[in-house]
Amino acid sequence: MLEQFFLPVCLALMMLSLGLRLQIVDFRALLRRPGVVLLGLIAQFTLMPMLAVLIATGLGLTGTVALGLLLVSLAPGGATSNVITALCRGDTALSVSLTALSSLLVPFTLPLIWDLFAPAFKQHSVAIDLPYMTVLVPLLIVTLLPLVVGMAVRAGFPTWVNARAGLFARLMGGLFVLLVIAMALRHADVLLAMWPQTGAAVLLLSCAGILGGALLGRLFAQSAAVCTTLAVEVGIQNAGTAMLVGGTLLAMPQLAMVALCYGVLMNLPVAALYLWRRSTVKS
Repeated sequence: MLEQFFLPVCLALMMLSLGLRLQIVDFRALLRRPGVVLLGLIAQFTLMPMLAVLIATGLGLTGTVALGLLLVSLAPGGATSNVITALCRGDTALSVSLTALSSLLVPFTLPLIWDLFAPAFKQHSVAIDLPYMTVLVPLLIVTLLPLVVGMAVRAGFPTWVNARAGLFARLMGGLFVLLVIAMALRHADVLLAMWPQTGAAVLLLSCAGILGGALLGRLFAQSAAVCTTLAVEVGIQNAGTAMLVGGTLLAMPQLAMVALCYGVLMNLPVAALYLWRRSTVKS
């Protein structure tokens, strides 16, 4: 019941909440800085899965833990990335634009990129196929459709939405936390068995993604604010989407538990980034 009903409903409501905070102008902003946007997308859709493969191989991960790590890496556009970017003194406008674009692309890219990287684990892992249409259609319904509906509601009733979007976002965030707790309790045996290996892997993935995004921005001579935004947008994944694909579409709680671990532990490198940015901006 949790994975088959409450998880997709909760994710749809979170994407609706994201849509309520977006406007067409956020997508137009992408045209003004195509180079930075392309840099962010390349990092999100290629760097993260490459890091997942390297970390899984380096730690000797096999089976659903390795594939769960890959699944997490294929779901960019974390719903909290815009707030984190603002707290870390990043470029919030760029963050919103990248989150919006990656959220639109994920239903199409996730199964395609999975097929490219999953064979890396073929010799040591269970084989899990992600039929394109089987994944695409539910992701379109649960993620893209609510996003578009939210944007349409904001366009039609801007004053009403502006007064309530913040409260709705907080409520949806609280609902997702409750769902995560419920799933953790339901699959406590699986979670406890996986925790030592999985915890280290997802923590490394988040740290490597944040560091990789920042270094990529620095390599291309971007400002500190843009580097911070790339760090957040690359390193912060959408755990809800990964949990939906693993727990609901594939009916494999082990995959969903990897995403759940990530959703909890990613807050550690985020806190470190926040403290570092606060100290550097003040100085």
